[in-house]
Amino acid sequence: MNIIVSRFAVGSHLNNNQQKKVTEKVNELPGVLQCKFNDDAKSFNVTFDDDLCSEEEINQVLRHQSMKLKEGAEFGFISYLVILALFLLLFLLNNNYLHVGGQEIIILVVAAVCGIFSPFYRIRYNQEFRDLSNISQKLFTDLRTSRSILFILGRVTAFTALGFFWGALGSLLRVMGPLYPVVQIFCGAVMVFLGLYMMGVKQFSVFHKYLPIFLRIRYADSDFLFITGLKSAFIPGIIPQGLQLFAFGYGDPRITTLLFLIFILASIPFMLSYDVIKNNISAQVVNHSSLATGGFMIILAIILLLFPFLT
Repeated sequence: MNIIVSRFAVGSHLNNNQQKKVTEKVNELPGVLQCKFNDDAKSFNVTFDDDLCSEEEINQVLRHQSMKLKEGAEFGFISYLVILALFLLLFLLNNNYLHVGGQEIIILVVAAVCGIFSPFYRIRYNQEFRDLSNISQKLFTDLRTSRSILFILGRVTAFTALGFFWGALGSLLRVMGPLYPVVQIFCGAVMVFLGLYMMGVKQFSVFHKYLPIFLRIRYADSDFLFITGLKSAFIPGIIPQGLQLFAFGYGDPRITTLLFLIFILASIPFMLSYDVIKNNISAQVVNHSSLATGGFMIILAIILLLFPFLT
C-alpha cells in the first residue's frame, strides 16, 4: 500500500453540480480514498493508493468529464443559432406570406420557447414518471439514436403531422356544430391544470396520466431509425399533450402545423445534448425551467379560453 495525495487542476471554474459529477467519477476508481475540491473550484485533491490507481487514470476521468462539458457548450452555441433562426422565421411570417397575425405570432413564439425548454423539463419528468419514462429514456441517451438524422427527421415529420391532424380535426368539428366553444373551454381548462402541475402543483398530475393522447412505446434497436423517430412522437409527455389539446381547440391546421413544426425544431439542439444536460444541470435550473414552461403552457391556455369570445 502506497497512500499519496495529489492535486489535479480542471482548468476552469466548476459549479457545485459539476464538482459533484467529477468527484463521483473519481471516487469510483479502485484505490481512491478521498476526492475533495479546493475553494477555488478549479482544482481538487485526491488521496489514493498508488498501487491500485495511478495519476494517469485520474487524469483520464478528468479529460472525459471535460469533453462532456465542452460538448455541452458546443451544442449550446448551436442552440442559440437555431433559436435565432426560428425567431427570424416568425418575423418573416407576416400578413404578406401566410397571413399570420399578431395573436398567432405570440402562439408560435410560445411554441418555440416550449420546445427550447422541453429537454430541461424532461429531467424532472423522468424523475417523477419513471414508470412512463423508463421505456423511452434510452432513445435520448443513446447517441446512435438521438443524433441520427433519420431519427430526427422521423420526429419532425410525426410532430408536424400531429399538428396538422389535431388542427384539421378541430376545424372540422367547428364547422359541424355550435358546441365547439365548449370543446375549446374544456381543452383550455385541462391545459391550465397541466401548466399548474408543471409549476409544482403535484395534485394535477392525474390529468397527464389519464389523458389518452399518447401511447407507450418501447425502445428497441432497429435499423429503421426513421420509423423509431415517428414512433417517438407518441412517447408520454406533458408538453406535447398540452400542445395537442391547444391544436384541437384552436382548430386552424395552418397555424397548428406551424406550431408543432417550430416546437420540435426548437427542441432539437438541446435534445442532442440531453445526456450532457442531465449530468451537469443543477436542480435549481430544472425547477426554474419547469416554472417557465408551465407558465407558457398557461399562456396558451388563456388564449384558447378567450378565443370563443374573441371570434
